[in-house]
Amino acid sequence: MNIKKVTKKANLEEKIRAFSKIIPLSICIKDENNKTILSFSDDSNETFFNYPITFNGKAVGELKISKKSLVADFVLHQINDAFVKERQIADTNDETLLLYREINLLYDLFKVISNQTKIDQRLNFFLEECVNYLQVGRASIWIIEGNTLRCTHYKGFKPVKIFKLGEGFIGQIAMSENAEMLNCPINDHRWEGSVNNKLSVVSSPLISCDGNIGVLHLCRHDGYAFRAKDLKLANVFAHKGAQEIEINKLIEKVKSEVILRTNFSRFMSPNIVELFTNEHCKVSLGGENRIVSILFSDIVNFTRLSENMKSDAIVEMLNEYFTYMTEIVFSFDGTLDKFIGDEIMAFYGAPNYNEDHAFLAARTGLLMQKKNEEIQYNRRKKGKPNFQIRIGINTGVATIGNIGAPNRLDYTAIGDVVNIASRIENNCPPGEVLIGETTYELVKNSFSIEKLDNIMVKGKTNSLKIYKVLEEY
Repeated sequence: MNIKKVTKKANLEEKIRAFSKIIPLSICIKDENNKTILSFSDDSNETFFNYPITFNGKAVGELKISKKSLVADFVLHQINDAFVKERQIADTNDETLLLYREINLLYDLFKVISNQTKIDQRLNFFLEECVNYLQVGRASIWIIEGNTLRCTHYKGFKPVKIFKLGEGFIGQIAMSENAEMLNCPINDHRWEGSVNNKLSVVSSPLISCDGNIGVLHLCRHDGYAFRAKDLKLANVFAHKGAQEIEINKLIEKVKSEVILRTNFSRFMSPNIVELFTNEHCKVSLGGENRIVSILFSDIVNFTRLSENMKSDAIVEMLNEYFTYMTEIVFSFDGTLDKFIGDEIMAFYGAPNYNEDHAFLAARTGLLMQKKNEEIQYNRRKKGKPNFQIRIGINTGVATIGNIGAPNRLDYTAIGDVVNIASRIENNCPPGEVLIGETTYELVKNSFSIEKLDNIMVKGKTNSLKIYKVLEEY
């Protein structure tokens, strides 16, 4: 620290001259190079006493004064106070500069890293910035995997050791919440790596919202020791590194869920996919009783139709038909239960309850018939055989849930209401939509409906009332 600058800024000469008016004295202050920076004399023949000027244990100049004891103590005290104030100002400026560097560092980090789309690229750029800003020779990221720490990204040379949590310096940092620096690792019992008298290291925990996820480890081999502000900057980098890793975990989780949902949706209705992919869902055997509406649909005389068709043509026809029909089921919040040959079974009101389940089932039936007319029109234009469909709907209490074995479950509906819906569909004329009595009571104000003759079905002593849905009001 420059003693001339300090004495001038502290107005030390004015203070000493004012003091000399009370107690006459002669004084001379020299810097560490023996250059006079302040001098005045009351009597040139006076004898001078010499006092070293020190700050923080370092000689920064010399005081020559004509008075001993309290006078010299006063002057030295004034000089020391001036140094302390200047040091405080310098520290404040350093802290301000460090804060400014941290802000700019974060800005640069976000700007550079945000341009990278792949996590490996983002973390590699992140480590490059660590090396550049902190002027280190090596930088590495260690991720906690179970009870071990594994290096996943590095700049410099690749570490080969896998640490256990709590083992060595890095292993202990991973279990703490505080960064540490070692400017002489050989004297620290936790250090297990190679050492030389020029080695300095900093390790900072990577802390996410769920706790420690790893360690950012930095090394210097050039003999320059890390300082306190380097430790702060290392913490800034570690915070950003933890964010990047957490963002990557979220991205990977979303990707996995998208893939899972996509794969599930090939075999299940959206309602079931949503149920099974819900993180709070516990898949197990069993079910619950629900009031639902069951819909059955099949192709009339499918066996006879398929006898005159090649197998690939049958598959093509069914795929086209099922694609259009299931889209209609899903559009009205229906749950596709299963395909049984050419038959479709769906239900409404589970797993998502909807008090309009009967209305939605009836509307689905009408739109399925309308859509099939379009399908047949296009098939006729292409010279392909036509077919008609029939639809039966019934409403009542069913057991809804996972039915089967622990290693093979079906989310399905079982019960008498299901059997009756199937019987109604079997008795339905081609191109029509028939509903049972309970369904009729729930939708009679929403559709134009025609009462048909009662029918007898297998397993029932009494006849069933059935109705034909004509159109929606």
